[in-house]
Amino acid sequence: MRQNEVDSNIDDDENTEKFQKWNRQFNKLGEKLVIIIFLSIVHFYFYYRTLTTPMELSDNLT
Repeated sequence: MRQNEVDSNIDDDENTEKFQKWNRQFNKLGEKLVIIIFLSIVHFYFYYRTLTTPMELSDNLT
């Protein structure tokens, strides 16, 4: 009975190590995704702002 408990504890330790590794990988992926999404939003904001600016300027000049 004791040996089975020890074996199951070893398996649990191995599983938690695997989950911790997966967790770290997903955290790194999540950070990269957040950065990419943020940068793309900022990029499109400035891109569309520069597209609309010349038209507004030309309307004001006439």
